[in-house]
Amino acid sequence: MLFIVIASFCFSCAQNPQKKAEEGVKNYLKENLNDWDSYENVSFSNFVVINPNAEVKDSIPDSLNIEVEIDTTSISLETTDEELDRKSKELDDKLNKLLELNKIIAKRTEQQTAYSITHKYRAKNKLGAIILDEQKYILDKNFKVIK
Repeated sequence: MLFIVIASFCFSCAQNPQKKAEEGVKNYLKENLNDWDSYENVSFSNFVVINPNAEVKDSIPDSLNIEVEIDTTSISLETTDEELDRKSKELDDKLNKLLELNKIIAKRTEQQTAYSITHKYRAKNKLGAIILDEQKYILDKNFKVIK
């Protein structure tokens, strides 16, 4: 029974991505508002996954013509040094193509790790007047505001 209580407490402490995005925006506002003490949350939209570097993504082809066929021909004692060198070079070329593909996939994954959320709030401006503001924020993969 004690295990169930401890487990449910641990799971309730874990923040979901929506809450992390909201906390990221609030942390940003704490550092950037004129008067944080006057801050009043009105609403948050649902966060969405976005691609912050669309222009870079557009330069990467959607489909890659990288075909790698592994040569299953066995090498025997009669195989010449020239043939071994040729097969070795072919395998090196195929490996380089696979490494290139791996880099492109990693770059796409990295680019798609950002979020957008809109937040409406009230706070005092520089003149001390309470204003209603609504801003769209872009957050990185760690839920820190980048824009």
